[in-house]
Amino acid sequence: MILLSLSTFALAMALMAAVNLTGTLRVSEEGEREGIDIHEHGVPAYPEYVIQPSAPATNPIPGAESADPFLR
Repeated sequence: MILLSLSTFALAMALMAAVNLTGTLRVSEEGEREGIDIHEHGVPAYPEYVIQPSAPATNPIPGAESADPFLR
């Protein structure tokens, strides 16, 4: 059992080293900057977490002074 585990590990490491030598193990620099999901698949993986501009904050109580100094 130990021999099988060691030989499997050695074969996996040899295959990864061979793939690494071809230069195909990493995504392109453009893909890293753009994001791999958009670069490879054309859509964001978690669209609900994409930061989008929101509406400006307003005071919910008309006539009341806001605690936020930027809303005064």
